[in-house]
Formats: sequence, C-alpha cells, structure tokens
Amino acid sequence: VNGQNIFALDSRLNKKNKVVDIKTYKTNPLLQCIATTDKGYIVVGSEKGEIRLFNDLSKNAKNVFPCYGDAIKGIDVTTNGKYVLATCDRYLMVIKTEDKKGTNGFENRLGKEKAAPITLKVNPFDLEKYHISKMVYTPAKFNVNNKGESIIITSVSDRVYWWWRGCERSRITRLSYSICIPDI
Repeated sequence: VNGQNIFALDSRLNKKNKVVDIKTYKTNPLLQCIATTDKGYIVVGSEKGEIRLFNDLSKNAKNVFPCYGDAIKGIDVTTNGKYVLATCDRYLMVIKTEDKKGTNGFENRLGKEKAAPITLKVNPFDLEKYHISKMVYTPAKFNVNNKGESIIITSVSDRVYWWWRGCERSRITRLSYSICIPDI
C-alpha cells in the first residue's frame, strides 16, 4: 500500500514484477496500512482516518468507515473478518464488520447499518500512576490461539496493555492491564 495504490503481490512468481493485482485511486486517499483475513478480504486504513473493506481489488471498497478523522497508523482484522482493529496515536478502535442481521461488510454494502466503532483507551489512572505524559500507541494486534482472537494487545511507552474480549458476549471489556517491559 502506498498512499494512492493497493498492491497484491505474489512472491512465487519467477519474474521481476511480482504485482498480480492493483487498485489505484484517482485522488490520493492517503492509504497507510493493510491487513487481510483468511478468505483474502482486505482492510485498509488511511491517514484521513478512513477504513476501507474490500473483497476484490479490481472493484471499489464495499464499505468505508469514516471513524473519527485521526490517522490510522496500524490495522488488524480477525481471521474470520468479523472485527477490525485500528490503531490511532491516542486510542484504538474495534469495528464489527457485520450488521445486526449478520450481513458481511466485505461482501455487501452496509449503508446506515454500519456498527459504531468501540473506542479503547488506557485508563487515565494508569497514565498518572505510571507517569505517561504522551500517549502514542504502537500498532495493536489481535492475538491468535486455538480459540480464535480473544485479546487485543498494544503498548504505550514501556508498558504493554491488553483488552479481553469475552467469547460468549463478543463484547470488549474496558479494563486494561499492563506489565512493564524493562530495558534489555
């Protein structure tokens, strides 16, 4: 991904140019980060704060989530594509890619049925307790284990934070935990 283009590459190709598909925008949407699902669906974040869902690079995005306007500096998606995790400098966002009826946002337009993002932030008490004056998150990721993705993990300063997603309710707890990473 580079500002205006999204590339699909195949390193198995035995030639210099390994591009197999490309999506080019006439205007520059400032595309910045990319992630894919196990089915090959693509999610792209931009410096404008937009999140785009694609099922095929030869077509336009099925959905664009405008979010809050802060630059998306990191993006991740669950393997099944049900949740997108976007990292901004001062907060994280979790977005469900399905509507209430279960319509897949990578395959169908959601229109007004798009889910509102859930914003995650470190508890202000932790900021004061650990003397963190400048909030800058590292790109957050979903963990992957034999039960799927249940933990969101990131860091701020020398601390690692994670949020737990309860499997039964598919809700994200607002509690964060941290451990200190000593200098090595």
